[in-house]
Amino acid sequence: MISLQIGDEVTYQNKMLNSMGEDFDKTGDILGGTIKKLGQIARSPNGWWMLWLMAFVVVVVMYMILSRLF
Repeated sequence: MISLQIGDEVTYQNKMLNSMGEDFDKTGDILGGTIKKLGQIARSPNGWWMLWLMAFVVVVVMYMILSRLF
């Protein structure tokens, strides 16, 4: 009885781990595409200013999120 429950739990955990692996792969692909686009922006005229502006916005948003948590 207990061995069947352990087997079911192991099967469930393996499915979850496989799903997480697929999600990490998708996220890595999206991040890679984003990095390529940022590289294109940086090479364009005035691209560095755009990158600094995006970094500033990210920092402000993170500050707002973290200030609400703590």
